[in-house]
Amino acid sequence: MALGLSNLTLKNTIQEQLSLAFPSISTGIFGYPPENAARIALNTVTDELPELSSIHYLRFVLYSTAELYLYEQLFTSESRKKKS
Repeated sequence: MALGLSNLTLKNTIQEQLSLAFPSISTGIFGYPPENAARIALNTVTDELPELSSIHYLRFVLYSTAELYLYEQLFTSESRKKKS
């Protein structure tokens, strides 16, 4: 469910990086729905990370503790779906 141009840019930018920070942009004061942002971010990262073997450390930069819990919940539920 990742976006084509964004994926290409992401791959080209981080081919040789050891770490990656993935910010939850606009979910704070700009009001973008955190659940939408979390789904997009998690789907993009889980779809693309296997091809980015140089990444050893990935950090999601979130606006609040509530977003952290949302990311944890979505990641856990998506992980369970993929194992089934």
